[in-house]
Amino acid sequence: MSWQQADILAIQMSANADSWNTGHVDDILKFTDEQGGLLAAANTGGVWAITSISQAIPVSDMWPGTSMNSLAAGPDGPRHVYAATWPYNSSQVGLFETDTSTGAPTLNWRLVKNAPPCGSINKVLVIPQVRRIVLACDSGVYWSSIPTAPSANGTYNWTNATPANVDKGITFSGLAIGPGWTTQGGEGTIAASKWGGYAPGAAIYYGSWSGGTLQFTASTVQQGSGNLFLAIGRSSLASCSSNPNIMFAVAEDGNSNFAGVWKSIDGGTNWSMTTFPTNPGQQGGYNQAIAISSDCKIVAFGWQNGTFVSYDGGGSWNPLANSDSHLHADVHALTFDPSNPTTLFIGSDGGLASASGLGAGSTPTFRSNWSRQLFVQQIYHADGSSISGGLVSAGLQDNGVVYASLPGAWQHVTNCDCDGRWSRFIVPRGAPSGDSTLLEEEWGAPDWPFGWAMANGNTITYNSQQGIPVNPGPPSSLGNVVTDVVRHPGGYQNGSGQSIYAAGGIGNQVYGLFADDDGSNVNWEPIGQIGGSQNVTAISPTYNGQSVFVGSDQGNIYRLDAPYTGSALQLTIDTPSGAKGSSQISGLAAFYSSIAYATMNYGNTGYVMVWNGATWEAVSGNPPNNLPFSSIAAEDINNVFVSTSGPVYDTHDGGSTWNLATIGLPIITQANELRVVTDPNGTYLYLATFGRSLWRAKL
Repeated sequence: MSWQQADILAIQMSANADSWNTGHVDDILKFTDEQGGLLAAANTGGVWAITSISQAIPVSDMWPGTSMNSLAAGPDGPRHVYAATWPYNSSQVGLFETDTSTGAPTLNWRLVKNAPPCGSINKVLVIPQVRRIVLACDSGVYWSSIPTAPSANGTYNWTNATPANVDKGITFSGLAIGPGWTTQGGEGTIAASKWGGYAPGAAIYYGSWSGGTLQFTASTVQQGSGNLFLAIGRSSLASCSSNPNIMFAVAEDGNSNFAGVWKSIDGGTNWSMTTFPTNPGQQGGYNQAIAISSDCKIVAFGWQNGTFVSYDGGGSWNPLANSDSHLHADVHALTFDPSNPTTLFIGSDGGLASASGLGAGSTPTFRSNWSRQLFVQQIYHADGSSISGGLVSAGLQDNGVVYASLPGAWQHVTNCDCDGRWSRFIVPRGAPSGDSTLLEEEWGAPDWPFGWAMANGNTITYNSQQGIPVNPGPPSSLGNVVTDVVRHPGGYQNGSGQSIYAAGGIGNQVYGLFADDDGSNVNWEPIGQIGGSQNVTAISPTYNGQSVFVGSDQGNIYRLDAPYTGSALQLTIDTPSGAKGSSQISGLAAFYSSIAYATMNYGNTGYVMVWNGATWEAVSGNPPNNLPFSSIAAEDINNVFVSTSGPVYDTHDGGSTWNLATIGLPIITQANELRVVTDPNGTYLYLATFGRSLWRAKL
């Protein structure tokens, strides 16, 4: 079995404008050499090299850590780069560096020897004039001299440089280079800002080296009016490369509210507050970035509601906006082109875009096809149609529910401007040939109810979704329902003669999804509940819908049987040998009332369980259980597949022996869900990942 990227193109927003969206980008580094292009660091999708004609190449698929925070240019040529990570699932925290001794450094990276003592590296600053690197970490500020070139072959020695008047465990999030640095050995300054501080004297610090020690002094930061601006949560810094005396800072107030933008004209010693922008939004602990053009004429900061620019040193702020869907809100990264101070690169939950021709009174030109082949979508759930070959759908972080007719581009199902979650295809028994029905759910605040949309062949009409009522209610609709489909509907019908097509659970309630044979009158119907204050975490109807298996967040598994008028049967579980602590069911794959599989997690330890009709027990050849299992899928009772945030495993003998099933996959998959789909072109195993989009393997 060999995996391939299922996506061919990202999310097409406008064909006429060549505008595209993808997933969450956290940092951008623009190259200045003849090759051009740039690097994009995705939140959970690794580092990508993007050429000037928008060809995107993943360079980190073989890295043990791909949850990215920061990029920084090194001192040894334009392709000497550092990339830093944060902890997410099995992604390793580390500092990666290009190997400049190779012919293609951006395709050859190494972990820095002597790993920094950081649980998360939030920002990387390089001082090329004196070959030093500084890190803002969750445990303070650390620095090291950069070994002689090629530094990837050298050893780094990290020194804690946290200010003496600050607890060493404090988190720092911002760094900026100050004035005074020369290639002749002139020592200058830097600035560092906290993630969790207080104005006026415990938020930003300026520092310099003396006797081989980095010494910090608290800056003076102007308070705003009232208590809103006393506390500083996450903060970011930027300085002007042609005049580092000029710095800007942006911060949230510890509750994700916008706290303000500050300006310094003395290298970070003193900070005064600029004007307050109109409606930047909230979520400042999540959305935040700031940058200054190389000629110091333009300042930009990013927040929940987009990117704001100032052409008068912070005297006024203007939101960047366009009508062709190039820009996405929820901004995480801003980088000015070092060679063109009027071009700004923007990283957001929608991927990578650029604005060129910036200036007071000008009309910028926007470009987002940088994201066209940047496959870093963060998928919660995905599925494929069994009727239409290559028709797939997915629920994405901050990009709604999308569909694609492979090898075509992803398209939006709705214009929700929200998060997508669930995506499932059913095939009504009497639907026209080639038609299927998409069950989808999107969410914002609060959860939005499930809807359905007809898939006519390989297309889904934009904004054609309809709500799914509950019969009988209340409630009138359902949201955030753990859902799976009946593979061969028709085995059970309700009192109205409707077949059951799917089962779903929310809280401890379980529902069946019923519809007429032509696909009309889709509705949820209560079919039972599980015990106590448990929450449904996994569900699987049997092949024909005569039984439904339900797993909970307390590690219990139940079965409901047609006609769904009796109580749920709690099934006996034989606790696996060595399992400790509380458990949770993360996946179910049922065939008949007497044959089913489940994934069961005890903390970070996972087990594959099999139901033999009398008890649940661990399969005889359990795969490696050093990671929790995120999903399980089965082609039949012998061919079963399980996913983790790292490898995928398979068995072809009902669980007696297991194999790695990772050919073609990145080392870190961040897998959320496996789905087996048989369509007119064959049987495929789909893998939905949170950061590397959609993969598939033909079985």
